[in-house]
Amino acid sequence: MSTAITVASSTLASAVAAANAAANGSKDAAYIDSLIAQLGTSIRHRVIWNSVEVFNSTVAGPAARSGTQLFIPGVTAAALAAAAFATGSGVHRIENASNAAVFIQSPIGQATGTTPARVSKDFASGQPATIAQSVFNGPGFDTVTSGVGDMIAHMAPNTVILPGARDLNFMKGGCVIQGADLRSVAVPSWWPGNKRTGEREYWSALQPWYVIWDESGHQGDLNVRLEVSNLQLWVLADGASSWTMLSDTLGPWGDPFSRDIVTSGGDASRRYEANGRLSVRINPDGSVFHGYQGQVASPAFNPATLRGVHVRIFARLVKHDASGPDQFSAARYCLQAGLDIYPFGGASNSDTGMSSGPYWPGSIGGRYMPIRSSTTREWASATNIITARNVDGSAPYNSRHTLTESAFRALPPPLPVLTA
Repeated sequence: MSTAITVASSTLASAVAAANAAANGSKDAAYIDSLIAQLGTSIRHRVIWNSVEVFNSTVAGPAARSGTQLFIPGVTAAALAAAAFATGSGVHRIENASNAAVFIQSPIGQATGTTPARVSKDFASGQPATIAQSVFNGPGFDTVTSGVGDMIAHMAPNTVILPGARDLNFMKGGCVIQGADLRSVAVPSWWPGNKRTGEREYWSALQPWYVIWDESGHQGDLNVRLEVSNLQLWVLADGASSWTMLSDTLGPWGDPFSRDIVTSGGDASRRYEANGRLSVRINPDGSVFHGYQGQVASPAFNPATLRGVHVRIFARLVKHDASGPDQFSAARYCLQAGLDIYPFGGASNSDTGMSSGPYWPGSIGGRYMPIRSSTTREWASATNIITARNVDGSAPYNSRHTLTESAFRALPPPLPVLTA
């Protein structure tokens, strides 16, 4: 966990002992599972500001783990006292409601600050206050699988707030829909389009995509753009000893969309930088950016032997005006990677058989990742792993649908190279 996070000494000792006893590749998971067990099934959230307790409420547990991240459920309750977070200091403590000696604690401050825990507005005594779901990263004990844990974590729930986002599966974080099961009978039952079950046994085309969103607090008139590059599609076939990269586009295509991700239009101020990479500026008009590559169709891969699918994309912050001020620290861009499946190469939305709002059900979608660096590329990815936040179960999926965490750790795609 971050050095800004404090874990009670006895709690920490037990979690570290569990990690030390686990095999490499499972140490972070064992550490987090130990914390979950120690926090118990009744978890108390406390906020202490300027040495005064201003919030105290319990929530039914237990906490949960996804990959190498710990998730603590949130709670809404009346504040015990007023708190003005512009001045002073305080902590957010998460503890076992029956044993206050078991706790995790982090500094808390304003949403525009840099503390691990942040509040969107001041507390008023007796008025409702919400403590959102808390997310903690593992301590990084799994040295050999560094990077693989990141891919698994990219399929966890979002840790950012997306203004204007609809209550849809792909908006909430990691999800597996069809995964790598491309049979036409495995198209999810809730999708209202033409599944073509009597026409073809397998759907046979893949298209990687990405979405750029602004996190809550972003200002569209900042002198900042998001440069995206190398939208990659990797696949794993039955019996293969390694993953195969099917496509890698330096400057992927894309268009501005309204926040329903259905209606195209708006101004994302697209341009290509001198290095050939596409850059986008999310403007105050409210549009976001949905990008993609061209489809990759059979025979470039065999849909009948597909076992794993993985998409990744890289990004960094760049200046909108090279001679303008450095405002990188105020930018709040987020990036998501995903994959769609089509019944055949060249299929378009008109082939869905839907009379309005056509869309494809999709294979995978990852968590929205915050992009904060201007010197090193950061990344987002998506994989058909069973530990994803949501795994669809509406169709008769077979074993190709998802990869287990152990199988993925044993044979992951090549680790990313995060250079500028």
